[in-house]
Amino acid sequence: MTTYTEVGPDDRDVALFLVNHLQRINIWRLPLKAWVARQDGEIVVVLTFENVTYPAIHIITNDKFPRPFMRVIKLWRIAEAWFRAAGMPMVAAPVFNHLYHFQSLLRRFGFTKIGEEYEDGHPVETVYGYNFKETLNADQVRTGV
Repeated sequence: MTTYTEVGPDDRDVALFLVNHLQRINIWRLPLKAWVARQDGEIVVVLTFENVTYPAIHIITNDKFPRPFMRVIKLWRIAEAWFRAAGMPMVAAPVFNHLYHFQSLLRRFGFTKIGEEYEDGHPVETVYGYNFKETLNADQVRTGV
């Protein structure tokens, strides 16, 4: 059975999970909020909210559990409700370019491409945005960073 919860102060297993995935978080600006999916008590995926360069969500998966996509969907729905209740106008989701399936999921949820992150002049991440106030149109989409 999989459970979905907002991370609280007693969720030490999530802190340990994030420590084991330091390459995925900014240790100088830790996540402001997180949600976790657990299967039989073991972490499957953590969805974090950070505000380093821009407000963004990040998906951190446990490689032990293949195909976490439905769990990501359910975590996003919980996070989306929190963002709406907090009055957040938009949140970004940067996704490495080789993670096509995650990019496809974001587009299905209504995320729109708003930019790209470059390394040595080459795009390495596509940045998607979810506008809680309205649907983005082509004039609002940023094509490069």
